[in-house]
Amino acid sequence: MAAKEALSLYRGLMRVCRKTFAGDQATYSAALLELRNKYRESLYETDPQAIEARLAEGREVIEFMGGHVVQGALNDQGNYAIKLEKHHGDMVMSMEEDGECSSKSK
Repeated sequence: MAAKEALSLYRGLMRVCRKTFAGDQATYSAALLELRNKYRESLYETDPQAIEARLAEGREVIEFMGGHVVQGALNDQGNYAIKLEKHHGDMVMSMEEDGECSSKSK
């Protein structure tokens, strides 16, 4: 069962990386390399608790990257612009007085 879930999570992580880093080949390649390395490190793990912890980490990464990570692109005016999608709808971005950007759930 864990092997099937691990393979499913691996595919899901590849999909979320492809979508999150679309148009940024260097970052996408680095993310895939990191993903591949993490899975190779875990290939021979036999402890059920360690396996479950790593599966939970994969599920958490998919949820976080899918809902909270956006890629900024430099526009013609020299500013970075982001394109929010429906699944980003529960996040509100605000600029703090000190110039730091923060997010809050609605």
